[in-house]
Amino acid sequence: MRSRLLAVVFATLLIATPMAGVAGAQETQEDGPEWPTPPEADSAYVTDDGDVVLVYEQETESPTDGTVETTNFGLNVGEGVAHALFVQNMTSASETTGEFTTVLDPDRVAMNGSLATPSPDALSSFSLDANLVQSDTESNADVSLDAGIDESAGVAGLVESADLQNELRVGPDRVTADGQVSFSTGFGSGTEQSQSFTVTEDDSGYTLDAAQDRPVYSYAVDNWNTRSAAERTITQQYGSLATQLGGEASVTLESYSFSNATDSFADGMLDMEFTVEYSGIDDGLSEQVATTLASSEQYDLTQSEAETVGEQIAEMQINEAGFSTSTSDGTNEYSYTADVENYDGALRAYYTVLQSASMPAGTSLPASYNASFDRIQQTLDAQQESGMVQTFTLDGSVSQAGSGTDVTLNAGYETENWEAYRQALADRGVELANSEVSLQAGLDGDEIAADGSVTVQQDELVSNVLSSVTSTTENGSDVSRLAQAFEDAGFQRARTDISVSDGQVQMEAGASFRNMQQLASVYQQLSGAESLPSSIVGEQNGSESANVYMRLSGAVSADATEEDVRGLEPVGEDTEVNLAGEYDRTFPSVDVENAYDYLDIDRSSGTDTSEGSQPGFGVAVALVALAGAAFLARRE
Repeated sequence: MRSRLLAVVFATLLIATPMAGVAGAQETQEDGPEWPTPPEADSAYVTDDGDVVLVYEQETESPTDGTVETTNFGLNVGEGVAHALFVQNMTSASETTGEFTTVLDPDRVAMNGSLATPSPDALSSFSLDANLVQSDTESNADVSLDAGIDESAGVAGLVESADLQNELRVGPDRVTADGQVSFSTGFGSGTEQSQSFTVTEDDSGYTLDAAQDRPVYSYAVDNWNTRSAAERTITQQYGSLATQLGGEASVTLESYSFSNATDSFADGMLDMEFTVEYSGIDDGLSEQVATTLASSEQYDLTQSEAETVGEQIAEMQINEAGFSTSTSDGTNEYSYTADVENYDGALRAYYTVLQSASMPAGTSLPASYNASFDRIQQTLDAQQESGMVQTFTLDGSVSQAGSGTDVTLNAGYETENWEAYRQALADRGVELANSEVSLQAGLDGDEIAADGSVTVQQDELVSNVLSSVTSTTENGSDVSRLAQAFEDAGFQRARTDISVSDGQVQMEAGASFRNMQQLASVYQQLSGAESLPSSIVGEQNGSESANVYMRLSGAVSADATEEDVRGLEPVGEDTEVNLAGEYDRTFPSVDVENAYDYLDIDRSSGTDTSEGSQPGFGVAVALVALAGAAFLARRE
């Protein structure tokens, strides 16, 4: 019975927690879950106005990691409010302290918080600074990390030094990338060797320029120990691509040398440079892609559509693509470069193929699947129209300093023509959320202290999330109906606060709706319950027992008989029935005023009474429901 009661409390509180309900809905199978109904009560009390209060009394056990000081939660459907408070004293005091606040409004989700925790002994210095802004006029981000690691951590023995430099630039018609990585271990790594490959494209075709200075082992000596053998091997390895695509390849071995190996593992050293010129492979690539797609049962494309895809892929221009490596005396270096134009058509072709994927018999794609591809196309169109350019950078280094290792890492994101891009999206009915992220952390004595905040704001944010749920589920399904009920219930606000200090954990959460009855009615239909509580109150204040009170409003008449009461589904054979006028007992009720004060909402008007917005983020509002569930879970 306890597990069923837990399910009912959780499900009922879930009604007051929109993001928790959405998250659960998105994971639900189309055939629908089994919605819990109130279990058999320990006792039932009939009030003078015909309400029935179901009482569940249970012995509790303190958690192994502490003692429960306070657990109170309540939900009032008529008032449209839920509130929960949980306080636990930990058995062993924690040196970590922190405070976190999360607020969810119809158009915004926000969070801020601070944390202080003991620093690892091996950390001699540390700083982290991260910022992100996305608005109507700008979109950029930067992250910087600096850390000093004491030699006691053993890092110095693994890497002597390292450097990292990378840049990726994405425009509407052109993508470029350059990067290099090098590191030194301080240990000799055998034979010195290097390789480089570069591909370029012009009107006549593609050219591969390659250089190799590397060891050759016994199983491959015959392929490389003479100039003619090397030419034959190169032709086989690199010329076969042209043959497969109906083109031609011309190989030129520009320099060649095969000598004795300088270590005991290899059987020779090969030092050569060669060029491979490809012609006529674009048409072959286009035809091969079209033939494969048109004949595949996996994709539903006509011959004409498949040919268009093939042509779009072949139109991509590779100005340059290269990769090189070298190893010498424990130092390893890697670099790459890429410069590609007309990639937009190939990218659209890729999404066209994905969208045409065939589904197994008896199944179909949700409407949102095609909608997501439509949005991708709109995004690509907006990028083309606005000329928006994105630049990503990532740099870092590792170096030895004194008695430890210094590590630095910097990442950045910048945009050009962002405002025009946002407008182009808006013209197509696509709205992006505005967001801000800030995180700073560093050493403060023997602690790491951190402060952060995140804000995400968009018109009808919650409504859009709920709409996405209904669009990805079958029309009329349980999930779709519950999501629609959330939207119709007029969500106002959800808030969660968590604090950890002096060996105590405290969590408080709340949520409010203008018409929570919408949710209750739909849930009652889904569960098939005869009735659902109009209010739920649970409390435990340091004692070894906990009580949950569920009120069924107007369940019976004021002069109901015991038989009438036992006709209610939650009243079983073992339930003690107390009729109106036969008992002297009062029952706790939801402190509605306190709940609205906590949420900073005026009870009478439903308006925001907070003096300023609290920046923040997160799905932590689900803790409104989890607080109530945890109350009973502790007892199990």
